[in-house]
Amino acid sequence: MHGRMLVYSRDILLYTWRSVEVLASALLKRFILVDVVPSTMDYPKHYHYDIPYDVMSVQALYQTRGRGRTGPWLSPKGGLWLSFKIPKMYGIVLDIPLFQASIALMLAYLISQRYNVKVGVVWPNDIVYWPKKLGGVLVEATKNNIIIGVGINLNNEPPLDLATSLSYITGTRIDMDEARKLTISALAYSLSIRGIPSFLLQDYDCTINKRIIVATEEGDVYGLSLGVNNQGRLVVRTSTGVKVVECCSVKALEGLAYKPLNT
Repeated sequence: MHGRMLVYSRDILLYTWRSVEVLASALLKRFILVDVVPSTMDYPKHYHYDIPYDVMSVQALYQTRGRGRTGPWLSPKGGLWLSFKIPKMYGIVLDIPLFQASIALMLAYLISQRYNVKVGVVWPNDIVYWPKKLGGVLVEATKNNIIIGVGINLNNEPPLDLATSLSYITGTRIDMDEARKLTISALAYSLSIRGIPSFLLQDYDCTINKRIIVATEEGDVYGLSLGVNNQGRLVVRTSTGVKVVECCSVKALEGLAYKPLNT
């Protein structure tokens, strides 16, 4: 991959506009379509090893063990099951919470604009057509690379009653190649920013002003969501004050069909 890379003090991997353009082009060209895999997240690791500076994207028609943050992701034919491998250049560590939230929010924005629907994000990575789940984003790091997985229900029957699909929402069949290009655009954009733009946070964050329970490494956090900040962290007002949560996932959210808040 060519072009100069910028490095900022927060240790976030950032590319110049030229490098982003080259990266997006490379991901479109270095594309592998497979019939069935356990998970597209594992394909770059197990079949192409952990080679540094090697860009690739892989899409499966069907996953037998698709992965999500909190468990298996059902992945029948007709959905977009896609992963990307991009290099960690020069040993720089990506700010994964920022990157993951940014991809999800930008993808929600692009889907909303292209298909004239209102799609949003439940932090940190769920893409929703409220109150049901439409898809998700997962980011993992290996020694040399970042693996980004994206799963979206496009033309498949929603695998669960609490999920939906884009074709069901729009009433039309969705072009798979176009959806893949939108995903690459969201990924490339997210590599070029130091903070999430306010319009994405204001218009596409579905947690704002809702009661919430967040599972963290220190235990559950209960309170009122004040929304995602521009660094991809969730801000929650609790009974003891305001807490900024870096990980791990929403356990329950007011009004959300697949993670309802019952208290």
